[in-house]
Amino acid sequence: MTVPRIPSRCGRSVFRVASTIDSQGDDAETYFRINYFYPKIDNVVTDLRLWFGSSQQQCAKLASVIPLHIGANIEEQWTKLQDGMLVYYDFFTDSETVLKAEYLLWAKKWLKVGLDDRPKSAAAALDYTASAADFRHHPCHNCGSRTLLLKT
Repeated sequence: MTVPRIPSRCGRSVFRVASTIDSQGDDAETYFRINYFYPKIDNVVTDLRLWFGSSQQQCAKLASVIPLHIGANIEEQWTKLQDGMLVYYDFFTDSETVLKAEYLLWAKKWLKVGLDDRPKSAAAALDYTASAADFRHHPCHNCGSRTLLLKT
């Protein structure tokens, strides 16, 4: 069995102070801990912060739009949804009142459907869009936007 040894290196590092180990002992374990292990751990911690940080938690609140996640307390879910919508607020063209009314209609629609029959993702919910007959009472039923809402 061969003992790991320090690879050949330049005498002076200009990029990272800790990469030379002269002051910390001249052994392979210290060298690899400083130059390989600590940077890898730092990358893992950074990735976890990116994946589960505050902005991702805020966006995760948008999951209350998915029919499977709609529960009996619609008003509480609307409050959570509002927090998530803050990220995309500049993209909305309707007022908050209109968005809330649309969400309440959406939630009430899915509360009538059993949990096992509800779509489990936003993409799957597109398969359950309304038929053309359901647009009779829609305020803009004469506009061309209804073709975007129908399954093609």
